[in-house]
Order: sequence, then C-alpha cells, then structure tokens
Amino acid sequence: MVKIYIVDLSVMCLIGIYPEERTKKQKLIFNIEIHSSSIDNSKDDITKTIDYSKIENDIVLFVENSNFFLIETLANEIANNILKDWRVEFVRVRLDKPEALKYSMSAAIEIEKKQI
Repeated sequence: MVKIYIVDLSVMCLIGIYPEERTKKQKLIFNIEIHSSSIDNSKDDITKTIDYSKIENDIVLFVENSNFFLIETLANEIANNILKDWRVEFVRVRLDKPEALKYSMSAAIEIEKKQI
C-alpha cells in the first residue's frame, strides 16, 4: 500500500451561501490523502505511479473554475474526480475555509471515499 499526500494546497475561488461571499474569491486549503496498491514503486517511472502533480493541477483548475455554494459539495466532487483513476483505492479530502468564521481559524470538512 502506497499513500500519497498533497498538503496545504491553497486555491482561490467563489464559494459560500451569503451574498457577500459571492462577490470575491476566497482562499480554500486542501489536504489530500490517496491510497493505492497498484503502484509499482520499484520502478523509477512516473507512468508506474499516480502523478501527484497532475492531481494538484486538476484540483486547481477545477476549483478555480467552480461556483459551489457549499464546501461539502466541493470536497465531494474533488474526491469523486480523484477516484476516476482506477488505481486510487481510497481518498480523503480535507477542505478548510479560513475566512468562513469570525472567531475561528477555519471551518473545515473532511470526506473519505473508496473505489466501488
């Protein structure tokens, strides 16, 4: 089993249910954990593993062009997109929204999904 982590990926996007949230982009912070038993880590070959750079780029592109109201829905869609790679057996997505609460550092959601 190989675990891949993408840590503190920061992306700006429109997100939120309140009118004031719909006028300017907010920072979201993603932490992703991916499990796979299908990676051949004995080979020094990017095609034999899951390319975390591609996953990062896919997340950034998707999020920057998204228009969700809820971080829960966005986290779910990110997890579903990552699971499209058959080699991914499990994914955990934690999404923090630092500007969501007045007296707290962040509001966050964490979702876990497995390959069906």
